[in-house]
Amino acid sequence: MLSDEIDRDEAIRQMKTNGVETTLGTYALHAQPYFENSLHVNASEFPVAERAFRQSLTLPLWPGMSHDQVAYVCETLEKIIKNL
Repeated sequence: MLSDEIDRDEAIRQMKTNGVETTLGTYALHAQPYFENSLHVNASEFPVAERAFRQSLTLPLWPGMSHDQVAYVCETLEKIIKNL
């Protein structure tokens, strides 16, 4: 999970610009329209889930990734985080 001062969506955009596909790390049920509308839940009721929803991202990971690919993903993310 990224720290709160990092703009997760901007990190995702910059990773893509550098050839690394990422996406949201997790979804929070309380943020889905059905639950918001039918159960009238509020994000403040689930602070940990809300933070995970806002600040997590999924990095590429598959069994055939080479050491160089893993290193590139890590180095790219580190560079982007330092500049955000």
